[in-house]
Amino acid sequence: MPFLESDRVLKAGSFRNMGSKVAFNYQDLEKQGEKYLADIKEQADKILADARREADAISGQSQQNGYEKGIAEGRKHAQQEIDEKANKLSEIAVQGKVATIVPALEKVAQTLLQEKDSWLYSWEQMAIELAARIAGKLVHRAIELEPELSTEMLRSTLELVAGTPEVTVYLNPDDYETLGEERDAIVKALSTCGKVTVQAEEHLARGDSRVETQHGSIDASLETQIERIASELISAH
Repeated sequence: MPFLESDRVLKAGSFRNMGSKVAFNYQDLEKQGEKYLADIKEQADKILADARREADAISGQSQQNGYEKGIAEGRKHAQQEIDEKANKLSEIAVQGKVATIVPALEKVAQTLLQEKDSWLYSWEQMAIELAARIAGKLVHRAIELEPELSTEMLRSTLELVAGTPEVTVYLNPDDYETLGEERDAIVKALSTCGKVTVQAEEHLARGDSRVETQHGSIDASLETQIERIASELISAH
C-alpha cells in the first residue's frame, strides 16, 4: 500500500487542537489514578485497622473466656472440695451417730423380741385357758344330754387307781341316780380294784368324780382334768 505524505503529516492546527485534548486527558487520568491509589490505601488501612481490632477483640475475648473459664474451674474445684469435705464430715457424723444409735436400736429390737415372746406366751396361755373353759362347758353339756358319757369318764378315773385294794368313788347325785341299783356292780366292772364303794356328793358337777384310796384322794372333776391338760399345753410352749 503506498504511503502518502498526506497521511503522516498533520496540519499544525490539527496538532494543536489534538495536543490540548491529550494533555487534558492525561492529567485527568493521573488524578483518577492517584485517587484510586488513595482509595486502595484507605481501604487497606481500614482493613488493617479492622483486622487489628478483630484480633484485639479475639485476644480480649480469649483472655476473658480464659479468665471466666479459670474462675468457673476454680469455683467448680472449690465446690468439689467443699462437697468432699461435707461428705466426709457427714460420714463421720453419721458414723458417730450410728455408733451410738445402733446399740440402742439393737437393745430396742431385743426388748421388742422379748416383749413379743412374752406377749405370744401370754396370748397362747390365754387362748389355751379359754379353750379349756369352753371345753369344760361343752363336756358338761354333752353329759347332761347323754348321761352315759359319765360312765366312760369314770372308767378313765378308775384306771388311775388300778390294783388298789379298796376305793371309794364319789359321784354327782344325778350321775349316781343314773347308774341306779347296779352302780356298785358297774363300777366294779369298770375297775380292777378290790372293794369299791360308790357314794353321792352334792358339790360335784355332772361328770365329775372323786376317788379316795388308802394313799389319798384323786380329784377327777372335769375342771381339774381340763386344767391339768391346759397346764401341760402351756408348759410345752
